[in-house]
Amino acid sequence: MDAQDMEVTWYRNDLSGLVHQYRTSQDHLEHQIPEYQGRTEFLKDNITKGHIALRIHPIRPSDGGEYGCFFESSTFYSEVQFEMLVTVSGMAPHIHIEPGNNRDIKMTCISTGWFPEPEIQWKDPQGLHLAPASETKRIEENGLFHVESSITMDRSSRTEVSCVIRNLILSVEKVVLVSMADGLFPKDSLWAMWLTLVLFLLAVGATICLLLVRARKSKGK
Repeated sequence: MDAQDMEVTWYRNDLSGLVHQYRTSQDHLEHQIPEYQGRTEFLKDNITKGHIALRIHPIRPSDGGEYGCFFESSTFYSEVQFEMLVTVSGMAPHIHIEPGNNRDIKMTCISTGWFPEPEIQWKDPQGLHLAPASETKRIEENGLFHVESSITMDRSSRTEVSCVIRNLILSVEKVVLVSMADGLFPKDSLWAMWLTLVLFLLAVGATICLLLVRARKSKGK
């Protein structure tokens, strides 16, 4: 059905406002919701076949919601209601490592750019969940989620842990793996060896200084 002479209107049910309107072969945006100004484009390449579309760009998390669209002419009317879901898979997570108390280390998994709120988990090599020490999720200025989750591990542990962040709508997950290898955190014996070496060098230096002082005093006599 040719729709080029019809009025085509998109609107938000939940906001009770106009998203985009096309009539008399041109756009009419005088009453468009301010949030959509400059972001909508009516695609009418196949309008003579009754196929039209509305592009919203750039998309925002707030664009998700209930919409309606209707075609209308003097002899025809058709309307449809639908819900649009907005979802984003964020950046690949990265791990920040810092010393904890005593023999512990603290690992923090960080990622940003998710919508809606993602699920974040720590897992051991067998895929079992590890309880986080802390977890924070906040919405940034762009409407997307920034997430952080921390876990505390024993410094002597020699295992692998993974941080998994999952978009539950898309069933997409992003993973980062950390191997608690021997080279990542020095063993206590290595620290003890270095400490012994430093103390030995200090003792040697003090002895040499003492001998030099005595030698100068002997020459003075």
